Amino acid sequence: MTLALASSLTRRGRADAFDIAASYIEWFDPRRGYAAGALSALTSLSRGADPRQTGRMHIPDGSYGNGGAMRIAPLGLAYRNAPRAALARAVEAALLPTHVHPCGIDGALMQAAAVAWLSKRGEPEGAAGDAVADEGSGPEGLLRHLIDVVETDTAKGTLEVLLSQVQKKAPYIQQPPVASWADHLKSADWLEGELEVSSEIAPGFQMEATGAAAAALWALVCHWGSPVDAVVAAAHAGGDTDTLASMAGALAGALHGDGWLPAEWLGALENGEGDGRDAALALAARLAELDCRDPPEPWEAAEWTGPGA
Repeated sequence: MTLALASSLTRRGRADAFDIAASYIEWFDPRRGYAAGALSALTSLSRGADPRQTGRMHIPDGSYGNGGAMRIAPLGLAYRNAPRAALARAVEAALLPTHVHPCGIDGALMQAAAVAWLSKRGEPEGAAGDAVADEGSGPEGLLRHLIDVVETDTAKGTLEVLLSQVQKKAPYIQQPPVASWADHLKSADWLEGELEVSSEIAPGFQMEATGAAAAALWALVCHWGSPVDAVVAAAHAGGDTDTLASMAGALAGALHGDGWLPAEWLGALENGEGDGRDAALALAARLAELDCRDPPEPWEAAEWTGPGA
């Protein structure tokens, strides 16, 4: 769904709620391991249901799950220079068919706003620990910015916990690149620094979008200067590991670009003709050229006529 969202953004040059929904249908493959709620919503959508209804069709109050936040990174990049209101509205458009609960939307907004902020900062220079002291451009600056962006008390409270922990856990975080993860997972840096906070802000399986977004942020905060370690740390946090690693990878990529990606990671990806790794990289390059600043066109009263609308 991340690729489907990016495809729609590059095709339309902006967020278009109905085109995004149509793109989700185009890319829909039930074998790809969708969560139950998203699978039900997209199945209904592919059978002609209105995307304004599918988000509540199977979950009356809407999903607060992390799937919307997991796929939202392309929008954060495309809308990196947009005003907050335009970014928030674009997030709603991207989540419309599947996630309409306020916490589901706010978790995605947290992730998108983080990607937007990080993509304008450039790769960190100097020692990793410099980021803690530099409140404006480092982790503290990011967290303060996000507190101003998100809307729900749940999201604000979680981010405030992270902000307080940046200083409290300073001896355990912002360390040099991990030499051995086997050793690191037994260390105080991990047990008393990273894992303790991650377990507090997103206990269990990190299903809630706000908790998952915060856990991914914490992985980046702890490894601000080492993007590979940020992704590995997110995966080792336990629970919904693929979601956390995906989100942490998006944050790391926004801050560091793509030059850090290990060849063995890229080499393990499927790479069919017209799709797969190379197509995704080309899509990402087109996405980075976008500079969307206006909110999407209203969709509430528009006519949905199906994927070809």
